[in-house]
Amino acid sequence: MDYDYDTSYEKALKNIEPDSRQLLVENINNIIENGGAYDLILKLISGDKKLKWVRAIGQSNKDGQGKTQRIYGVLQDITEEQETKKTLSRINQQMKL
Repeated sequence: MDYDYDTSYEKALKNIEPDSRQLLVENINNIIENGGAYDLILKLISGDKKLKWVRAIGQSNKDGQGKTQRIYGVLQDITEEQETKKTLSRINQQMKL
């Protein structure tokens, strides 16, 4: 495992497609201000320049005064699931014709 991998917020955002990036930033800003969580489906470009779909789940931790201290979360690669849904949708459309 490469422990020198840069997982900074700014670098991570660069790999996310613009529409998905805006959605993620809006949700992060919202939980910084208001607390809570998010559960999003986003598109990103992987290191090998392939389109990937990910599920991003994040949550905030607040201090005693209700101020957000940190945000933590996970990304789950759901590319295969999204591609399967797309294929099934296309097949269903063809069957309706």
